[in-house]
Amino acid sequence: MKKKKLGFHLNGKNKVWIRTLNGKQSFDNQRYSSLDKSVQTSFLDSYCGVHCPAQGYQSSGLLELMSEYASKLSYSDTSLLLKRFMGESIYTGSQIQHKILDLEPLISTHLQSIYNHRQLSFHFVDPHVALYDASAPEVCYLDDAIGVTKQNAKRSDPTYEKELKYVQTDVVLVQNPDHSYHYFNANRFRSSGLDLETQIECYLSVVYQSVYGTIPFVAITDGARSIHCRIERIVGANACIILDWFHLEKKIWQLMSRLGQSKPQKERHAKELLHYLWNGYVTDALIYTEQAFAVVTARQPFLEELQEYLLKHQAEIIDYDTRWRCAHKCIGSGRGEKANDQIIARHQKINGKSWSEQGSHAMATL
Repeated sequence: MKKKKLGFHLNGKNKVWIRTLNGKQSFDNQRYSSLDKSVQTSFLDSYCGVHCPAQGYQSSGLLELMSEYASKLSYSDTSLLLKRFMGESIYTGSQIQHKILDLEPLISTHLQSIYNHRQLSFHFVDPHVALYDASAPEVCYLDDAIGVTKQNAKRSDPTYEKELKYVQTDVVLVQNPDHSYHYFNANRFRSSGLDLETQIECYLSVVYQSVYGTIPFVAITDGARSIHCRIERIVGANACIILDWFHLEKKIWQLMSRLGQSKPQKERHAKELLHYLWNGYVTDALIYTEQAFAVVTARQPFLEELQEYLLKHQAEIIDYDTRWRCAHKCIGSGRGEKANDQIIARHQKINGKSWSEQGSHAMATL
Protein backbone atom coordinates (compact mmCIF):
# COMPACT_ATOMS: atom_id res chain seq x y z
CA MET A 1 0.00 0.00 0.00
CA LYS A 2 1.17 3.56 -0.61
CA LYS A 3 0.07 6.61 1.31
CA LYS A 4 -1.96 9.27 -0.51
CA LYS A 5 -2.05 12.64 1.27
CA LEU A 6 -5.37 14.36 1.77
CA GLY A 7 -6.05 17.80 0.40
CA PHE A 8 -7.35 19.17 3.72
CA HIS A 9 -6.02 19.58 7.27
CA LEU A 10 -6.59 16.70 9.73
CA ASN A 11 -7.78 17.86 13.12
CA GLY A 12 -7.51 15.95 16.42
CA LYS A 13 -10.68 13.93 15.74
CA ASN A 14 -9.11 12.35 12.65
CA LYS A 15 -6.48 10.49 14.63
CA VAL A 16 -6.12 6.71 14.68
CA TRP A 17 -4.87 5.19 17.94
CA ILE A 18 -2.94 1.96 17.49
CA ARG A 19 -2.03 -0.03 20.58
CA THR A 20 1.52 -1.40 20.63
CA LEU A 21 3.98 -2.87 23.12
CA ASN A 22 5.15 0.68 23.80
CA GLY A 23 1.69 1.98 24.61
CA LYS A 24 -0.86 3.72 22.40
CA GLN A 25 0.50 5.54 19.36
CA SER A 26 -1.51 8.05 17.33
CA PHE A 27 -1.46 8.29 13.54
CA ASP A 28 -3.15 10.63 11.11
CA ASN A 29 -6.10 8.98 9.47
CA GLN A 30 -4.42 8.83 6.07
CA ARG A 31 -5.98 7.59 2.87
CA TYR A 32 -4.40 4.47 1.31
CA SER A 33 -4.56 2.81 -2.08
CA SER A 34 -2.87 -0.30 -3.46
CA LEU A 35 -0.12 0.00 -6.04
CA ASP A 36 -1.96 -2.23 -8.51
CA LYS A 37 -5.33 -0.57 -7.79
CA SER A 38 -6.79 -3.97 -6.81
CA VAL A 39 -7.98 -2.65 -3.43
CA GLN A 40 -10.33 0.27 -3.31
CA THR A 41 -8.93 3.43 -1.74
CA SER A 42 -9.70 3.51 1.98
CA PHE A 43 -8.79 5.30 5.19
CA LEU A 44 -6.44 3.74 7.73
CA ASP A 45 -9.16 3.29 10.37
CA SER A 46 -11.60 1.64 7.96
CA TYR A 47 -8.83 -0.60 6.57
CA CYS A 48 -8.01 -1.89 10.07
CA GLY A 49 -11.65 -2.51 10.82
CA VAL A 50 -12.54 -4.26 7.54
CA HIS A 51 -9.37 -6.07 6.46
CA CYS A 52 -7.91 -6.88 9.91
CA PRO A 53 -10.98 -7.47 12.11
CA ALA A 54 -9.23 -9.85 14.52
CA GLN A 55 -6.13 -7.69 14.95
CA GLY A 56 -7.92 -4.35 14.74
CA TYR A 57 -6.04 -1.32 15.98
CA GLN A 58 -3.18 -3.15 17.64
CA SER A 59 0.29 -4.36 16.71
CA SER A 60 1.03 -8.04 16.12
CA GLY A 61 3.50 -7.99 19.02
CA LEU A 62 0.82 -6.85 21.46
CA LEU A 63 -1.60 -9.46 20.09
CA GLU A 64 0.99 -12.20 20.60
CA LEU A 65 1.79 -11.06 24.15
CA MET A 66 -1.88 -10.85 25.09
CA SER A 67 -2.66 -14.28 23.60
CA GLU A 68 0.24 -15.97 25.39
CA TYR A 69 -0.69 -14.74 28.85
CA ALA A 70 -4.46 -15.04 28.36
CA SER A 71 -3.96 -18.80 28.08
CA LYS A 72 -2.09 -18.84 31.42
CA LEU A 73 -3.82 -16.16 33.51
CA SER A 74 -7.38 -14.96 33.95
CA TYR A 75 -8.60 -12.22 31.64
CA SER A 76 -8.55 -9.65 34.45
CA ASP A 77 -5.00 -10.62 35.47
CA THR A 78 -3.90 -10.39 31.84
CA SER A 79 -5.39 -6.88 31.70
CA LEU A 80 -3.40 -5.86 34.79
CA LEU A 81 -0.24 -7.39 33.34
CA LEU A 82 -0.60 -5.39 30.11
CA LYS A 83 -1.20 -2.24 32.15
CA ARG A 84 1.96 -2.83 34.20
CA PHE A 85 3.99 -3.74 31.11
CA MET A 86 2.96 -0.69 29.06
CA GLY A 87 2.29 1.84 31.78
CA GLU A 88 -1.36 2.45 30.94
CA SER A 89 -4.64 0.57 30.70
CA ILE A 90 -4.91 -1.06 27.27
CA TYR A 91 -7.77 -3.57 27.47
CA THR A 92 -10.24 -4.64 30.10
CA GLY A 93 -10.76 -8.32 30.89
CA SER A 94 -13.99 -8.36 28.86
CA GLN A 95 -12.23 -6.81 25.85
CA ILE A 96 -9.47 -9.44 26.02
CA GLN A 97 -12.12 -12.15 26.09
CA HIS A 98 -13.65 -10.85 22.88
CA LYS A 99 -10.19 -10.59 21.31
CA ILE A 100 -9.60 -14.29 22.01
CA LEU A 101 -12.95 -15.21 20.45
CA ASP A 102 -12.05 -13.21 17.33
CA LEU A 103 -8.58 -14.78 17.19
CA GLU A 104 -9.76 -18.42 17.26
CA PRO A 105 -10.83 -18.62 13.57
CA LEU A 106 -7.39 -17.35 12.48
CA ILE A 107 -5.63 -19.99 14.58
CA SER A 108 -7.86 -22.76 13.25
CA THR A 109 -7.31 -21.64 9.67
CA HIS A 110 -3.55 -21.64 10.21
CA LEU A 111 -3.59 -25.12 11.78
CA GLN A 112 -5.61 -26.49 8.87
CA SER A 113 -3.55 -24.79 6.15
CA ILE A 114 -1.34 -27.89 5.73
CA TYR A 115 -4.35 -29.71 4.25
CA ASN A 116 -5.05 -27.16 1.54
CA HIS A 117 -4.92 -28.52 -2.02
CA ARG A 118 -4.00 -32.00 -0.79
CA GLN A 119 -5.32 -35.20 -2.32
CA LEU A 120 -7.02 -37.25 0.38
CA SER A 121 -7.01 -41.04 0.37
CA PHE A 122 -9.13 -43.73 1.95
CA HIS A 123 -7.33 -45.14 4.97
CA PHE A 124 -6.85 -48.88 5.14
CA VAL A 125 -5.87 -49.91 8.65
CA ASP A 126 -4.19 -53.13 9.68
CA PRO A 127 -6.52 -55.06 12.04
CA HIS A 128 -3.66 -57.41 13.05
CA VAL A 129 -1.00 -55.06 14.41
CA ALA A 130 2.04 -56.69 16.05
CA LEU A 131 1.22 -55.43 19.53
CA TYR A 132 3.99 -57.41 21.25
CA ASP A 133 6.84 -56.75 18.80
CA ALA A 134 9.12 -53.94 19.93
CA SER A 135 10.34 -53.26 16.38
CA ALA A 136 6.89 -53.20 14.75
CA PRO A 137 5.69 -49.66 13.87
CA GLU A 138 2.50 -48.24 15.36
CA VAL A 139 0.44 -45.11 14.94
CA CYS A 140 -1.03 -44.53 18.40
CA TYR A 141 -4.35 -42.74 18.75
CA LEU A 142 -5.39 -41.24 22.11
CA ASP A 143 -8.82 -39.73 22.62
CA ASP A 144 -10.21 -38.19 25.78
CA ALA A 145 -12.73 -35.55 26.83
CA ILE A 146 -12.84 -33.18 29.77
CA GLY A 147 -15.65 -31.06 31.16
CA VAL A 148 -15.45 -27.61 32.77
CA THR A 149 -18.14 -25.64 34.57
CA LYS A 150 -20.52 -24.02 32.13
CA GLN A 151 -21.43 -20.38 32.40
CA ASN A 152 -25.13 -19.92 33.06
CA ALA A 153 -26.90 -17.25 31.06
CA LYS A 154 -29.39 -16.65 33.88
CA ARG A 155 -26.93 -16.36 36.73
CA SER A 156 -27.77 -12.63 37.17
CA ASP A 157 -31.34 -13.56 38.13
CA PRO A 158 -31.41 -13.84 41.99
CA THR A 159 -34.43 -16.18 41.89
CA TYR A 160 -32.83 -18.62 39.46
CA GLU A 161 -31.45 -21.84 40.95
CA LYS A 162 -28.22 -22.73 39.19
CA GLU A 163 -28.07 -26.14 37.58
CA LEU A 164 -24.69 -27.85 37.41
CA LYS A 165 -23.67 -28.16 33.77
CA TYR A 166 -20.41 -28.68 31.95
CA VAL A 167 -18.78 -27.70 28.70
CA GLN A 168 -17.09 -30.73 27.16
CA THR A 169 -13.95 -30.46 25.05
CA ASP A 170 -12.53 -33.37 23.07
CA VAL A 171 -8.75 -33.53 22.74
CA VAL A 172 -7.27 -36.12 20.36
CA LEU A 173 -3.58 -37.06 20.00
CA VAL A 174 -2.24 -38.87 16.93
CA GLN A 175 1.34 -40.11 16.88
CA ASN A 176 3.74 -38.57 14.37
CA PRO A 177 6.41 -40.56 12.48
CA ASP A 178 9.05 -39.18 14.87
CA HIS A 179 7.03 -40.52 17.86
CA SER A 180 5.89 -37.09 18.96
CA TYR A 181 2.15 -36.33 18.94
CA HIS A 182 -0.09 -34.02 16.94
CA TYR A 183 -2.98 -32.42 18.87
CA PHE A 184 -6.53 -31.93 17.62
CA ASN A 185 -9.59 -30.33 19.17
CA ALA A 186 -13.09 -29.68 17.96
CA ASN A 187 -14.71 -26.26 17.77
CA ARG A 188 -18.44 -26.37 17.22
CA PHE A 189 -18.80 -22.66 16.45
CA ARG A 190 -16.96 -22.30 13.14
CA SER A 191 -19.33 -21.83 10.22
CA SER A 192 -16.58 -23.02 7.89
CA GLY A 193 -13.56 -25.21 8.26
CA LEU A 194 -12.93 -28.81 9.21
CA ASP A 195 -14.59 -30.72 12.01
CA LEU A 196 -12.56 -32.92 14.34
CA GLU A 197 -12.93 -36.17 12.38
CA THR A 198 -12.14 -34.51 9.05
CA GLN A 199 -8.99 -32.94 10.54
CA ILE A 200 -7.77 -36.38 11.65
CA GLU A 201 -8.58 -37.94 8.28
CA CYS A 202 -6.71 -35.19 6.46
CA TYR A 203 -3.73 -35.51 8.77
CA LEU A 204 -3.47 -39.27 8.22
CA SER A 205 -3.61 -38.70 4.46
CA VAL A 206 -0.93 -36.00 4.47
CA VAL A 207 1.50 -37.69 6.88
CA TYR A 208 1.05 -41.43 6.32
CA GLN A 209 -0.24 -41.71 2.76
CA SER A 210 3.19 -42.53 1.33
CA VAL A 211 4.59 -44.27 4.44
CA TYR A 212 2.32 -47.29 4.93
CA GLY A 213 0.12 -49.27 2.61
CA THR A 214 -2.08 -50.16 5.54
CA ILE A 215 -1.72 -47.93 8.60
CA PRO A 216 -0.75 -49.80 11.81
CA PHE A 217 -3.40 -47.87 13.71
CA VAL A 218 -3.64 -48.57 17.47
CA ALA A 219 -6.22 -46.72 19.57
CA ILE A 220 -5.85 -46.76 23.37
CA THR A 221 -9.10 -45.60 24.98
CA ASP A 222 -11.16 -45.85 28.15
CA GLY A 223 -13.87 -47.82 26.38
CA ALA A 224 -16.39 -44.99 25.92
CA ARG A 225 -18.94 -45.67 23.21
CA SER A 226 -18.61 -42.18 21.72
CA ILE A 227 -14.87 -42.70 21.19
CA HIS A 228 -15.45 -46.08 19.54
CA CYS A 229 -17.98 -44.52 17.17
CA ARG A 230 -15.54 -41.73 16.25
CA ILE A 231 -12.76 -44.23 15.51
CA GLU A 232 -15.13 -46.29 13.37
CA ARG A 233 -16.14 -43.23 11.35
CA ILE A 234 -12.50 -42.24 10.80
CA VAL A 235 -10.77 -45.53 9.95
CA GLY A 236 -13.53 -48.15 9.87
CA ALA A 237 -14.68 -50.97 12.11
CA ASN A 238 -11.46 -53.05 11.83
CA ALA A 239 -9.29 -50.70 13.88
CA CYS A 240 -7.14 -52.21 16.62
CA ILE A 241 -8.40 -50.87 19.98
CA ILE A 242 -6.78 -51.46 23.37
CA LEU A 243 -8.66 -50.87 26.60
CA ASP A 244 -6.58 -48.58 28.79
CA TRP A 245 -5.16 -50.70 31.62
CA PHE A 246 -5.51 -48.00 34.26
CA HIS A 247 -9.20 -47.49 33.45
CA LEU A 248 -9.70 -51.25 33.50
CA GLU A 249 -8.01 -51.54 36.89
CA LYS A 250 -10.04 -48.66 38.33
CA LYS A 251 -13.28 -50.12 36.98
CA ILE A 252 -12.57 -53.54 38.54
CA TRP A 253 -11.93 -52.01 41.97
CA GLN A 254 -15.16 -49.98 41.70
CA LEU A 255 -17.27 -53.01 40.78
CA MET A 256 -15.63 -55.19 43.43
CA SER A 257 -16.53 -52.63 46.10
CA ARG A 258 -20.22 -53.08 45.27
CA LEU A 259 -20.24 -56.84 45.82
CA GLY A 260 -20.54 -56.55 49.60
CA GLN A 261 -17.25 -58.21 50.54
CA SER A 262 -15.12 -57.41 53.56
CA LYS A 263 -11.97 -55.41 52.88
CA PRO A 264 -9.57 -58.43 53.03
CA GLN A 265 -11.88 -60.47 50.77
CA LYS A 266 -12.29 -57.61 48.31
CA GLU A 267 -8.53 -57.06 48.05
CA ARG A 268 -7.83 -60.78 47.61
CA HIS A 269 -10.46 -61.25 44.89
CA ALA A 270 -9.57 -58.02 43.10
CA LYS A 271 -5.85 -58.87 42.96
CA GLU A 272 -6.59 -62.36 41.64
CA LEU A 273 -8.97 -61.00 39.02
CA LEU A 274 -6.50 -58.30 37.93
CA HIS A 275 -3.76 -60.93 37.65
CA TYR A 276 -5.81 -62.76 35.00
CA LEU A 277 -6.65 -59.56 33.15
CA TRP A 278 -3.03 -58.28 33.25
CA ASN A 279 -2.06 -61.36 31.27
CA GLY A 280 -5.06 -61.15 28.94
CA TYR A 281 -6.94 -64.18 30.31
CA VAL A 282 -10.48 -62.82 30.13
CA THR A 283 -12.13 -66.25 30.05
CA ASP A 284 -10.26 -67.33 33.18
CA ALA A 285 -11.31 -64.09 34.87
CA LEU A 286 -14.96 -64.80 34.07
CA ILE A 287 -14.65 -68.35 35.43
CA TYR A 288 -13.07 -66.98 38.59
CA THR A 289 -15.99 -64.59 39.16
CA GLU A 290 -18.43 -67.51 38.92
CA GLN A 291 -16.47 -69.57 41.43
CA ALA A 292 -15.51 -66.83 43.88
CA PHE A 293 -18.93 -65.18 44.07
CA ALA A 294 -21.21 -68.19 43.69
CA VAL A 295 -22.81 -67.57 47.09
CA VAL A 296 -23.33 -63.85 46.54
CA THR A 297 -27.03 -63.82 45.72
CA ALA A 298 -28.03 -60.46 47.19
CA ARG A 299 -25.44 -58.73 45.00
CA GLN A 300 -26.24 -60.67 41.83
CA PRO A 301 -26.97 -57.53 39.68
CA PHE A 302 -23.52 -56.12 40.49
CA LEU A 303 -21.87 -59.45 39.67
CA GLU A 304 -23.69 -59.51 36.32
CA GLU A 305 -22.55 -55.94 35.66
CA LEU A 306 -18.93 -57.00 36.26
CA GLN A 307 -19.25 -59.98 33.92
CA GLU A 308 -21.02 -57.95 31.24
CA TYR A 309 -18.26 -55.35 31.37
CA LEU A 310 -15.57 -58.00 30.79
CA LEU A 311 -17.54 -59.62 27.97
CA LYS A 312 -18.19 -56.25 26.30
CA HIS A 313 -14.48 -55.37 26.23
CA GLN A 314 -13.08 -58.86 25.79
CA ALA A 315 -11.64 -58.09 22.34
CA GLU A 316 -9.91 -54.96 23.69
CA ILE A 317 -8.24 -56.59 26.71
CA ILE A 318 -4.77 -57.75 25.65
CA ASP A 319 -1.71 -59.28 27.27
CA TYR A 320 -0.60 -56.10 29.01
CA ASP A 321 2.32 -57.83 30.72
CA THR A 322 4.00 -58.88 27.46
CA ARG A 323 3.35 -55.56 25.72
CA TRP A 324 4.70 -53.55 28.63
CA ARG A 325 7.56 -55.73 29.85
CA CYS A 326 8.86 -57.19 26.56
CA ALA A 327 7.84 -54.71 23.86
CA HIS A 328 8.08 -51.59 26.09
CA LYS A 329 5.00 -50.16 24.41
CA CYS A 330 2.19 -47.99 25.72
CA ILE A 331 -0.70 -49.68 27.55
CA GLY A 332 -2.54 -46.61 28.85
CA SER A 333 -3.98 -43.32 27.66
CA GLY A 334 -2.22 -41.27 30.34
CA ARG A 335 -0.59 -39.02 27.73
CA GLY A 336 -4.02 -38.04 26.42
CA GLU A 337 -5.33 -37.32 29.91
CA LYS A 338 -2.24 -35.25 30.71
CA ALA A 339 -2.84 -33.28 27.50
CA ASN A 340 -6.30 -32.45 28.83
CA ASP A 341 -4.78 -31.38 32.13
CA GLN A 342 -2.23 -29.09 30.47
CA ILE A 343 -4.50 -27.64 27.79
CA ILE A 344 -7.86 -27.40 29.54
CA ALA A 345 -7.79 -28.16 33.26
CA ARG A 346 -4.86 -25.97 34.39
CA HIS A 347 -6.62 -22.84 33.15
CA GLN A 348 -10.33 -23.62 33.01
CA LYS A 349 -10.95 -25.99 35.93
CA ILE A 350 -10.42 -23.45 38.70
CA ASN A 351 -12.83 -22.80 41.58
CA GLY A 352 -15.12 -19.90 40.78
CA LYS A 353 -14.53 -19.96 37.03
CA SER A 354 -17.26 -20.73 34.55
CA TRP A 355 -17.12 -20.74 30.77
CA SER A 356 -19.38 -20.30 27.80
CA GLU A 357 -19.08 -23.05 25.21
CA GLN A 358 -17.63 -20.68 22.62
CA GLY A 359 -15.11 -19.20 25.07
CA SER A 360 -13.99 -22.59 26.37
CA HIS A 361 -13.36 -24.01 22.89
CA ALA A 362 -11.62 -20.81 21.72
CA MET A 363 -9.25 -20.96 24.70
CA ALA A 364 -8.55 -24.66 24.00
CA THR A 365 -7.66 -23.82 20.39
CA LEU A 366 -5.36 -21.00 21.52
